[in-house]
Amino acid sequence: MPLTIPYFELPNLGFVEPWGLLVATGTIVGVLWAVRRARQKGLDVERLKDLAAWGVVGGFVGAR
Repeated sequence: MPLTIPYFELPNLGFVEPWGLLVATGTIVGVLWAVRRARQKGLDVERLKDLAAWGVVGGFVGAR
């Protein structure tokens, strides 16, 4: 009997793909976490948000 890694399938949500929903959630949580850390360290939060926005745009362009 071969060993396999267990997995589960996410339900189809209609017009939203589960994988895209997970990626979007991870991106939003990561940006919010980075903004919180930037505020704690006294960094410019607006520059961080601009960097995150350009990172998302670059991700879309690079993915294609």
